[in-house]
Amino acid sequence: MGTAISKAYHGLRHDHTSSAHDTIDAATATAITAAVNEQQLAPLLPPLLANLHEENAKLGGPTSLLDLDCEAGHHTLALAQLTRHWRVPVQLESWDHDGEKLEIARSRCKDVQWDDTNSSVTFTRTNHWRRLQVGHPGLTYFRHMYEFVLSTLVMHRMPLDVFLKGIEGLLSRDSVALVTCVHPEFGVVENGLTGSEDEKGRVMEEVRFTHSVQEVLEAAAKCGLTVQGAVKEVKLGTEVIERLEHGLREDATKWIGRKVWFSVVLRRSVDNTVPF
Repeated sequence: MGTAISKAYHGLRHDHTSSAHDTIDAATATAITAAVNEQQLAPLLPPLLANLHEENAKLGGPTSLLDLDCEAGHHTLALAQLTRHWRVPVQLESWDHDGEKLEIARSRCKDVQWDDTNSSVTFTRTNHWRRLQVGHPGLTYFRHMYEFVLSTLVMHRMPLDVFLKGIEGLLSRDSVALVTCVHPEFGVVENGLTGSEDEKGRVMEEVRFTHSVQEVLEAAAKCGLTVQGAVKEVKLGTEVIERLEHGLREDATKWIGRKVWFSVVLRRSVDNTVPF
């Protein structure tokens, strides 16, 4: 989620890509996935947003964007900066369950200004995933309102059906979501903090998930979502290692050449709507 995954890494799930001697601590795992996420989002976001702007500029209406689980607002700020010169109003929203992080995000974006004075960014504290998990999505959340949704490093923390039904419920007609995820071959196991909390954000139970790319594609189809373009799977490279703090590099080096991250662009077609 955002630029930091969580405080909840508990170790390594060894599979066919890992040797019995491979271990990685929480700080290194978080640093790797955060660094790769930032590296890969930089070229992915601009063309997706440019296409959306081109389509909406013809219609002249406002564009609704959502930074889902925004944490400290790094990506909210990026979305604002990429849309500040648009010729149509931008309604940018950021959701998170953590009130303290939401305030940090609000502060980070306080100086954002668009050329169009009807544009704005709003921050909302919600327990949206918990609503879905307990069977109460709520009319104020999943109403097919958004033309672009950004979700980073959250999907691997939730049951796929819950997560993807939520994405489908957020997107308006023929709109897209850019979703990034820890690659299952990275082998990191994390608590499912999102959706496993009480109303005050306290962890209620420990849930762990790993989702293969194929499982994501199959589950997306069942939820009425189609894949736009190719799934992007990324191996850890030396350029990312060089961006890490010096004390983390030795532990991270053993993962060079292994897949640690993937992204997928999901489109909702109005005829494929799946009820909750």
